[in-house]
Order: sequence, then structure tokens, then C-alpha cells
Amino acid sequence: MIVIAASFIGAFILPIVSNPYGRVIVGMPLTLLIVPILLVLVVGVIGMPINWPFLFVNSVKSLWPKKNQPTSNGSCNFVSQFFAMCTIAGITLYRLFVPQFFALTDKEYQKIPSNLKGLLWIFYKEPSKWYDGEGDIGPQPTSITDEVWIYVNGVATTKQLGRQHCEALNQKFGRKVLFCHNPTQSFFVDLLKCVHDKVGLFWNIKSEDSICILKDNLKQILLDAAATNNKKENNNKIKRIVVICHSQGTIITSNALKQLADEGGLEIQQAMKDYLETYAFANCAHDVSWGPHLKYQENISNYGDVVAWLGDLFPFPKFWTNAEGKAMRNDQTQITVRERWFFGHLLMSHYLDVFDGNFKGSRLHQYKGGKSPLNYKNDYFVFVGRCVCVFCVCFNWKLSVRLRVSVKEII
Repeated sequence: MIVIAASFIGAFILPIVSNPYGRVIVGMPLTLLIVPILLVLVVGVIGMPINWPFLFVNSVKSLWPKKNQPTSNGSCNFVSQFFAMCTIAGITLYRLFVPQFFALTDKEYQKIPSNLKGLLWIFYKEPSKWYDGEGDIGPQPTSITDEVWIYVNGVATTKQLGRQHCEALNQKFGRKVLFCHNPTQSFFVDLLKCVHDKVGLFWNIKSEDSICILKDNLKQILLDAAATNNKKENNNKIKRIVVICHSQGTIITSNALKQLADEGGLEIQQAMKDYLETYAFANCAHDVSWGPHLKYQENISNYGDVVAWLGDLFPFPKFWTNAEGKAMRNDQTQITVRERWFFGHLLMSHYLDVFDGNFKGSRLHQYKGGKSPLNYKNDYFVFVGRCVCVFCVCFNWKLSVRLRVSVKEII
């Protein structure tokens, strides 16, 4: 808003000032104001210039056709793939800069003639949808079947880019990652929706459909987890539900969790505390703290991420109120993990690609490579049980065997 106001003043006042010295007097403060803000916005979103080559490489990887990767032999094949990438890039840029307000349901899409389906991107946005099939989220090899992982994307994310994020999360953590897609409607519309869903302004703008989609699917998964764990002989138990969200996805997740806790009743509230973990990258929601409703919450931010300063890093939460007069909620019930000298906001380039060796306080490190942390509710009992067993080995082998069996039955 400051940049827009300064630009407005510069556009209308500077031409009126005829004296060149007067223009300098008026223009210098505007320049000193606009330039630093623009630099902060650029560096805070796409990172430092030294990282821009890596950002370019990641962009090419995300746009390159997935079915046929570039090969060393066959230049024609490479050329055709290059032109396919340029086509995908053109469609992506169109979606990012041209507002789109209409979406087709699956039934409506099937009625469109096949020779016209390739042109739908000109008029229609991608649908807000829950994706769990291999054709949508890609092949995600995993041996872990007792956990459900969900990814909620941020602004300016097409379905193809979101699929790449899911595949990257699968490679890093060894889990199948379901995708709650919040489709882009252009940068401008996405930002307006962020403001609406965060603080309630622009009341005539419709809230993101992804909020209801995430809430409904989470509710069903939580009920399934509670039901399967109540059956002792059930082999399809769900022991953990993990939601990973980024940027606008943190606003969507915050609203969905709030509605779920308010509308779900005691059974859902208890299931959320028993199974649900959330990991929010660059949390910019108005309610930053979701910890009281969950089993575990963690906010992960770069100090050089300008979007994180609108939520997780905002220093005076009590002074930022929404349209209803409610102050930002940041009661520190969540775990916060921050990197002081990291810049940038993009999930792949500025968080996931540099995650190994950094963000050392994050619990996510314990999930890398398909590993699992101990259930921290039982950690104490596991430790005490092992100590007792080791101690008793020195005195009575039969007693130690009995203790080991009893400890396993308790845990």
C-alpha cells in the first residue's frame, strides 16, 4: 500500500512541479521510500541474487515435460520437449498474470468436446480439488501405510507445480503426500483472497473453496483414524496425520482447522489432539497459533521471508486486528523454527532444497528418509522401561524378561 501511495503521489504531483529543484525535493523522499521497499519485496520473495540461477534451474525442472525427460541422444526429442516446455511456461504465465474467475466441475469438463479441451485454460481456472491418485500427484513410492500426509499450497501454484511439490516431499520424507490444491487465479486475485481470508476485508470476494475441501477431508480422515484405532485387531490403523502448508496455504489451513474445531464436536476435537500434526512454512495466517487444538504444531520461517513477517514473525500481534476487531493470535503454543540469515519465500528454492543441514530444531528432520520419531507421549515410559530392564539383567535374568514383556504390553 505504501508503494502504491508513493507511486500515485509521484505520478500526479511531480509533473505539476515545474521547478527542477522542487522536483528533486519532492522526488528524493519518494525514491528513498520506494527503492528500499521494492528491494525488500524482491529479496524477501525470490531471495538473494546469488540464488537466482538455482531458482531458474528449479523453474525449468518444474516446467519440463514429465513423461519424457531430456536424453543425451536424439536432438529432435530434446527440441520437441523444449518447445513443449515453452508452451507450458506460456500457459503458466498466462494463469499467473491474467485473472480467471470461472471453473468447471468434472462433469462439465467431460461434456466438453475433446478438440476444445486444450483451450480451456484461456477461460477457466483450474478447479479447487483434493488429489490422491497417482495420475494427479505422481508416483510416490512408500512403505508407510499408517500415516496420512497432506500438502496445501500457496499463491501462484498451478496443478503441475503443486504435483512437483508433492513429489519433492515424498522424496525427502518417504511418505505418500496427498494434495489439497488451491488453484491460482493470477497474482492479483490470489493476494486479494489472502487479504479476505486473513483479515476479512473485501467482503464481496468469495472465500477459497479449498478451505471447505480441506476441512471436509480432514474430518473424514480423523474419524477414520479414531474408528480404526478403537479396533484392536485392525491392521489399517492410522497413527499420524500430517498437514504441510505454505504461504496462502497456512491461511487456508488456519481457517479450516478453526471451522473443524468449532463444528466437529468433542469427537473431532479429541481426534485432532490425538493424531493431527501441522508444519507451516512462512505462516502468514491471522491465527498463527493452532497448538491448543492439535497434537503438534510447528512454524518454519526464514527471517528474510517478507511473507512470514505478516504472521509468524510479526512483532506486535496484539496491534493487528481483523475486520471483526480480533487481534492476531500468537500465543507461542507452537514450536517455532527460524533461520536468521536465509532470504526468500519460495517453498522449493528457499525451504525444501536447503532443508538438510538447516532448520535444525524442526521435528521434520526425524521423518527424513521414511524414519519416524518415537511417540513423544510414550518416550518417558520407553526410557524408564529400558533402564529397568538393563538394571535387572545384572541380578535376575527371568525378572528382566518378565519386565520387558510387561513394558511392551503397556507401550
